[in-house]
Amino acid sequence: MLLEIRCDEFKDEGKVRDPIIFHPGLNTIMGASRASNSIGKTTFLLVIDFAFGGRDYVMLNNDVTKNVGEHSIEFAFQFGDDIYHFSRSTNDLNYVYECDENFQRKPNSRMYIDTYCEFLAKQYQMDNLTATFRELVSGYFRIYGRNNYDERHPLRAHGNDTMEAGIRRLLQLYGKYGAIGDLAALYEAALEKETTHKNALKHQYIRGVTNALDYEANKKKIAELQERKEKLASDSAEGLLDMDSVQASRLSEIKKMLAGLRRQRGKLRSQIRAMESDMEMDESSFKRDYGELREFFPEADIRHIEEIDAFHRQLKSVLKSQYRDNQKKLNDALELLDMQITVLEREVSEISDEPHLTKAVLDDYASLDREMKNLRDANEYYESHKVLHQTTADLQARLDKLVNETTAELQTDINIALRDLNKKVCEPGISAPRLTINGAKTYTYSIKNDTGTGSQTRGMLLFDLLSLENTNLPAVIEDSMSLKQVEDQVILNIFGLFNESKKQVFVTIDKGESYSEDQTIPEILKRTTVLELSAGHELYGRPWNKENSKEDKK
Repeated sequence: MLLEIRCDEFKDEGKVRDPIIFHPGLNTIMGASRASNSIGKTTFLLVIDFAFGGRDYVMLNNDVTKNVGEHSIEFAFQFGDDIYHFSRSTNDLNYVYECDENFQRKPNSRMYIDTYCEFLAKQYQMDNLTATFRELVSGYFRIYGRNNYDERHPLRAHGNDTMEAGIRRLLQLYGKYGAIGDLAALYEAALEKETTHKNALKHQYIRGVTNALDYEANKKKIAELQERKEKLASDSAEGLLDMDSVQASRLSEIKKMLAGLRRQRGKLRSQIRAMESDMEMDESSFKRDYGELREFFPEADIRHIEEIDAFHRQLKSVLKSQYRDNQKKLNDALELLDMQITVLEREVSEISDEPHLTKAVLDDYASLDREMKNLRDANEYYESHKVLHQTTADLQARLDKLVNETTAELQTDINIALRDLNKKVCEPGISAPRLTINGAKTYTYSIKNDTGTGSQTRGMLLFDLLSLENTNLPAVIEDSMSLKQVEDQVILNIFGLFNESKKQVFVTIDKGESYSEDQTIPEILKRTTVLELSAGHELYGRPWNKENSKEDKK
């Protein structure tokens, strides 16, 4: 249990307050007889929540941080014979420090807040309830500003909470969610698989089939396409039937490539033949007999002519060398083309025994086979999705059945216990609150023929008391804004039941004397008061809601 809280910023009449010591049962934070505001009652409840791992003391209480500044809250818990001391700072919300008995932080004692809450869960025997400690306790710490004090929805833990989440936490708190959680995990996995399968269709360009009519139409279309394929094969080559669209497309592609390569080979051969023809000039054609030239032209310069002829012979030698180089390159290219053509012709023979099929026939065949494949894929998708959908639906039905059976059983137990508690706090004949859970999604909590605020608040307090006594919930917190709605004797009776608990209940009270006819504070409130606050005796030793400087008045 929470044993004590202390803080150097808690002051009274200029001095640091003594540690606030707690006990099992009812722990009352008593306000002034004049119901003074802004004295720290609600803030102290948030401090208690802070000790239990909450964050709202800082997150909802900006005025404290602004007026007090950064500070540490020190607190101790007792579990069995062991006492554990801790410290937590407002500027370091994510960590808690373990301390010695003098609240000096131990070396290397910093622990993450989740680890600290796991420690509390283990000590309170809540570590096997398939939910975190804060998820289970937070809704029962009903403090102003937290939006969890809706009398008609006692399972609401915060303003944006849902009924479904509240029902789940209730089942977890009562230890009845294990089998439901396992089945819910299977259902979620099946639903995710179904959704993923459905989304995959959008990225695979499969013709969608969403109903049995489309499925049957596809089957009919597949049969028609098969007949067309068989006719095409019989009109051209029976070997077509042994090919699929991929093979047919590849064969068509190869034939197109072969045609291009063969054209290139023909051009190369022509170039080589022309070059060989040019090189057939005989060397002897350059050997001239100039005797006859001297006979007819005795004055001719034969020597000069011979020099020109020699130059031509040299040029022929150079050109012949270049021809040989080019011829080698062309022959190498021709050899490479021959190799490529041979490889492709071999691939044609491996794909089909009908190497003379035309490209047009192959393209038609490939188109028919592709369309058939798309239709088959669509039907296979429909069949597999149908199986996945049925699996999800079956799991959903099983989950709904289990939830309905479990909640019905729990609802009956809770309502019986509520009637018993109601008899202890009310006069005979007063209707008890009733919880009605509608599956996993919604619930109602009401009192028959009584919608009054006080009666509804009584119902919420009884619900909290029941949860405290029938589960491992360690504590509840009730702020005064709820308590003041209930008629005096009924609330005193509820306080009596709170005080009988071996757990802890923390409440704030305004005008304690108003609960008795003689205007004196009831004995139960006197005996259970752990902290008294009033104007002039505020939690931090001073108010900050009053103008106290010229700056405040601007």
